[in-house]
Amino acid sequence: MVNIILLVFGMMFLAVGIYILLLENSAKKFKKKGIPVTAKIYDIEKSWSHIRNTRSRKSSISVKAFITFYTNNNEEIDTKLDYASTTMKVGQEIPIVYDKDDPYKIKVNTKGSSIFSYVMSILFIGIGLPIVIVAIIGFFK
Repeated sequence: MVNIILLVFGMMFLAVGIYILLLENSAKKFKKKGIPVTAKIYDIEKSWSHIRNTRSRKSSISVKAFITFYTNNNEEIDTKLDYASTTMKVGQEIPIVYDKDDPYKIKVNTKGSSIFSYVMSILFIGIGLPIVIVAIIGFFK
């Protein structure tokens, strides 16, 4: 029974790690194919959520950033960023990449998000793989 639980948890960690890796690979392809421009943040929405239970109180913040930029055809596009953080400010300029066929499809064009994705995928795979191996070895004992 313990081996089955370990196997399930290990597979879940592996699946998340592989999913993050596939998402990053897709974003990388998008960035290679897309057109890089500089966008300007014109609005930021922050919303707080509070969770209370008998033992603790937790708060989290959700951030949405809205940008405007011009395509190579001088068309003005207003859209929401695919990624936003609490450090972003109205008026800030950020590098993005847009799809030439659908300029509303965008990605933030920074290396930091790629590095974070790779670190997270390695972390999840690094945790999941040994758990799966231990579970499989446990089945044969």
